[in-house]
Amino acid sequence: KIAGITRQPDIRTLRITERLNNPTTCEFQHTDDSGSYRPQVGEEVNATDGAVLLFAGAIHEITEIRFRVGGGLTFSVSCTDYSHLFTRHLVGSAEGFAGKVYKDQLAGDIVRDIVIVATFLFADGITTGQVQDGITIQKIIFDGHTAAEALGELALLADFAWHVDSDKVLHFKPRDAEPAPFSITALS
Repeated sequence: KIAGITRQPDIRTLRITERLNNPTTCEFQHTDDSGSYRPQVGEEVNATDGAVLLFAGAIHEITEIRFRVGGGLTFSVSCTDYSHLFTRHLVGSAEGFAGKVYKDQLAGDIVRDIVIVATFLFADGITTGQVQDGITIQKIIFDGHTAAEALGELALLADFAWHVDSDKVLHFKPRDAEPAPFSITALS
């Protein structure tokens, strides 16, 4: 679906890329035979296989790659998962105010504060149901950092990883908390 409407991309071009501590991306080509629909940056995208949600996020880049005889258009569409929302919100950057200071707080409590109080990411639908506490941070100051940069610094200090899943749930956990979706054997 793109912007809530079922659309059929060229399935041969669908590519979903997941990397630890990086946004999950989705790329595909979409052809509109009538030429009446043009995807827009910011539109939400849900890629499914039957009832299984494979990717959810928003379009961040569109390239018109082909004009078809009869008026049809083909577009190359690039999307980023919901972690892109964390690049749009700043922590500790209100004009006339010093940076946001956290002292003697658990890393998870700081993350929850960033989502709920400091940036209002919860208004974009982000929830903190998978945020673990981690270590106590003696002192950290964020002054104009994006929420993504702030979470990156906290993850580095706590030896955690963070990502936002397709249901907009923020995960902030030890790097080894979620097993890989594959097994490694002596023959691999």
